[in-house]
Amino acid sequence: MATKANHKLPSGPSRVPIISNLLELGEKPQNSLAKLAKIHGPIMSLKLGQITIVVMSLAQMAKEVLLTNDQFLSNQTIPQSVSVLNHEQYNLAFMPISPLWRELIKICNTQLFAHKSLDANQDVRRKIVQQLVSNIHQSR
Repeated sequence: MATKANHKLPSGPSRVPIISNLLELGEKPQNSLAKLAKIHGPIMSLKLGQITIVVMSLAQMAKEVLLTNDQFLSNQTIPQSVSVLNHEQYNLAFMPISPLWRELIKICNTQLFAHKSLDANQDVRRKIVQQLVSNIHQSR
């Protein structure tokens, strides 16, 4: 979840100038975040380049935050790179809250994010994340 600088942020690891906490994520970000959570607690802030994020390590906590802040999170400013091609009309992340948006969220929860679906494509997701992390390391 991106945050503004004027909000009080939870604690997190100290930051290296310019690159911030990017190096701390390592080759397996999920493992690095789990280790950081043991030190800094289940809610922590990280700075990834110029972007400050808040990480929630407990699934129930993340779900609660997303459910209680759905209107704030779904009505974010739409980047020009998205709006130029009208992608905000078809991208769930940028759609305004509406009956269609709520219906799509229900479909996602019952079909895409169901345990059965997540288990079925776990290997594919793992490979994609490994490729992304590898690309980041190669670009350094």
